[in-house]
Amino acid sequence: TMYGNLLFKEVTLQINDGEKIALVGSNGSGKSTLLKIMTGIEGVDEGRISISKNQEVSYLEQHSLVETTESVYDYIYNGQKEIKALANSLKELEEKLSNPETADFNKIMTRYGNLQEVFMEKNGYVVEESIKSISTGLGISYLLDQPIASLSGGQQTLAKLARCLLENKEILLLDEPTNHLDTNGLNWLENYLKHSKQTVVIVSHDRYFLDQVAQKIVYINQQKISSYHGNYSAFKIKRDQELIELEKNYNEQQKEIKQTEDAIRRFRHWGAISDNEKHFKKAKRLEANLEKLDKIEFPNKNVKKMNQGFQEKSRSGKEVIMIDKLSKSFDEIIIFEELSFPVYRKEHVAIIGGNGVGKSTLIKMILGKEKLDSGEIKVGDSVSIGYLSQVINYEDKKQTILSYFKEKVFLPDEEARRILSYFKFFKEDVFKQIGNLSGGEKVRLELASMMNQEINCLILDEPTNHLDIETREWLEEQLEAFSGTILMVSHDRYFVDKLATKRVVLENKTGKIQV
Repeated sequence: TMYGNLLFKEVTLQINDGEKIALVGSNGSGKSTLLKIMTGIEGVDEGRISISKNQEVSYLEQHSLVETTESVYDYIYNGQKEIKALANSLKELEEKLSNPETADFNKIMTRYGNLQEVFMEKNGYVVEESIKSISTGLGISYLLDQPIASLSGGQQTLAKLARCLLENKEILLLDEPTNHLDTNGLNWLENYLKHSKQTVVIVSHDRYFLDQVAQKIVYINQQKISSYHGNYSAFKIKRDQELIELEKNYNEQQKEIKQTEDAIRRFRHWGAISDNEKHFKKAKRLEANLEKLDKIEFPNKNVKKMNQGFQEKSRSGKEVIMIDKLSKSFDEIIIFEELSFPVYRKEHVAIIGGNGVGKSTLIKMILGKEKLDSGEIKVGDSVSIGYLSQVINYEDKKQTILSYFKEKVFLPDEEARRILSYFKFFKEDVFKQIGNLSGGEKVRLELASMMNQEINCLILDEPTNHLDIETREWLEEQLEAFSGTILMVSHDRYFVDKLATKRVVLENKTGKIQV
């Protein structure tokens, strides 16, 4: 129980040696807490957790800053403290041996030889090579000499991940290891974990990554835990089948409950009319049966299928955005050189490329927020653009969801609340202040606003950042139902695979088109 909320109820879970497991569930369902319980950081109210003897745990935690003065290299090396201490002793002895005035030269030389033997026995040189190969794999080798405290939060997370991998303990618990990795880093980590003999438990919103690494999905939902063999996509298929079955059973049971309630009412009515105790007894017996009934909880009762959210009010012409011989540089750095590609009506175009190739710059130029050096960007006459930025900020933070939404769409209260419920804002939710919304709530509110204006082209900059898997899948459904044009920048490979009809790959200052 945390802050009075019950997270897990009588949960039993067994993890076997060498298994690669993904923990899946919506934000707030307790995935991070479960990892902390496994590490022993977090206690349990009842029950127990046992880890087999001689098994040690490495844990990558979210959002904890490192403030030591050491270099990134030394920080990672601390994953093998004993070997690092030996390496430091060897370095001190080397310095003494290189000084011609050193007394006891032979004695020190013997000590150096003995230490070096121990160092080699413990694979010291292999560990030093591992630091280099892990940091290269994760894309942080250029940071090794820098003080760890001077790194950004994302870079620190990667250094912490490198240290966890270097520790090479039997059990590896990773809380969102994928957030700050580019495609190369993700590929490297996928391969590393696939071939590792460690038992690995991962929390991640990157479904493509989970498909590559996980052999078992542990799903946390409504305080219960269920296990599914296979990767994320296999889990998704099984889970969807279960939901169909559950809905069928739920509806049948509801019918049965209603029939029983009707019968109870009838018996009571007859009992009252005929003053016959027999009828009252029958009603009581049926009531007792109802009490005993193991009621099926239907999940997500509130989630309706929602194509109602989206109407394309006015069609655009065939040519939505035409980019022709576009060039742009900042000072001496050339970002684009004669970049050309078209976006046609109803296309879903994904802009792909590593960090720093200019994806966000390109979007700013299309929106007219950044000047071009040469070439042109033509937006069709009847095109009206809705833009979802990577960071959503609100000026009036005290405004409620409902009043913000009504300002955008000019609808009466009842109609506005009906539409907001399609976007998962139910009942009292609509009175939340927009300044207090989570990343996922902001994305839902912006989409609700855009879909109910005269918009026929959506431009999305990393729309799935900060979203849990459930919300990502909901968003995909929404976008599949949108009949206009979509231009998106996204690192989420699963999202892109599902939605993109065309990709523009930005590299070497120009773009390649893949259909």
